[in-house]
Amino acid sequence: MSENHEATKELHQLADELRKVNERYEKQGRSEDNERIEKMFTRLEALDENLQKKYAEAEAQKEKIAKLQDDLINLEKKSFRTHEKSSDESEINDFKAELHKGYELYLKNGEKALKDEYCKFLNNTDFGKNGSFKEIHTKYLRTDINPDGGYLCPPEFVREIIKPATEISDIRSVARVRTATGIVLHQPSRISLVSSSWEGEGVEDTLSNSKYGKEQLNLRRLSVTVPITREEMMDSAFDMVSEINSDAREEFLRKQGIAFVKGNGGNQPEGFMENKNVYELTSATSGVITFDDILDLMAELKDKYEANARFGFNRKTWRYLLKQRYDSGNFSYIWNAGNVEGTQPSTIFDKPYFIAPDMDNVAAGNSPIVYGDFKMGYVIADRESLSVIRDDVTKKRENKIEFTFHLRVGGMVVLEEALKKLTVKS
Repeated sequence: MSENHEATKELHQLADELRKVNERYEKQGRSEDNERIEKMFTRLEALDENLQKKYAEAEAQKEKIAKLQDDLINLEKKSFRTHEKSSDESEINDFKAELHKGYELYLKNGEKALKDEYCKFLNNTDFGKNGSFKEIHTKYLRTDINPDGGYLCPPEFVREIIKPATEISDIRSVARVRTATGIVLHQPSRISLVSSSWEGEGVEDTLSNSKYGKEQLNLRRLSVTVPITREEMMDSAFDMVSEINSDAREEFLRKQGIAFVKGNGGNQPEGFMENKNVYELTSATSGVITFDDILDLMAELKDKYEANARFGFNRKTWRYLLKQRYDSGNFSYIWNAGNVEGTQPSTIFDKPYFIAPDMDNVAAGNSPIVYGDFKMGYVIADRESLSVIRDDVTKKRENKIEFTFHLRVGGMVVLEEALKKLTVKS
């Protein structure tokens, strides 16, 4: 209504201005007013066209209201028939009042208000119960019913896959990594040193020589095959080949981390926590570990390995140690935080540590902490980098493609005395 009022006001202003220009033109005959008059006539025509359109819309609205009034009258008549047997005249009057109230709500607030308030009343009548009222007044476009407009509002698709974090024991960052050229890697080792002796003048010395052996590191195959239909590859919103490759690499890193920590040495690498020859220190108190236990563990390592020694444990053990430190007081010499840049790592007793999620938690009988020189004590061997075979033929009748991933890798403890582990007393 305000829009129509403004248009009418502008129409009157233009008419007055046109009248004044025309009078001036008749008196003075100025030709420069011709263009201005033409522009005003053009604007008047546009306003007139707009007003005619609004008038047509108003007429259509009147017809709609008139139809609604007829519907309400018919509704009222039918409703009255449901109350013919009632002897209470006030009940009929209340009913009529409710009908008029609903009509006023519709005119003021539109159909939503009529549904929210008026339908609660009408649904209790015979007319409402048989569905006639809903059939007349509840047809509208909406998003939650597909045939009534939901199909016109497709869901928005985010072209990004949310991926949960995969916890990986990154033993490669602390161990020695070698490249192998065959299925077995032989690592020579010295078993014993020459034996010397103190001799007096003119006495013959002792004959002796060092003893040598070798460690045999077997490389094992880590594999997975991922089948996918051609339809999925062609029609997916994502680069599925890239996604499959990424997921396979992530899984292989996870599986290697588990094996380097707890592998049984059969068809998988040998984990340093499973090697029976690695020295095992038991905590002094049942079910718990203390910083005294950690000091005892550090004392078991030879000085040769101290320069590159570090701790390894999972994040829950890290929390366990820090809580113990804070509960005991301000022992800043025990734990020190590193810098943000990473050039100075966090330390325990001035020794860096790494987080290995696959290590044990602190519990009776578990071994939650390892300490030592991993560069000397543990070796990882890679035969080849991750390889992938794409097979378009085997499952062709099913229209499937298979991606097979292989990785040959080995890992084992090559120097037991370079590593020590702490076990919680049962």
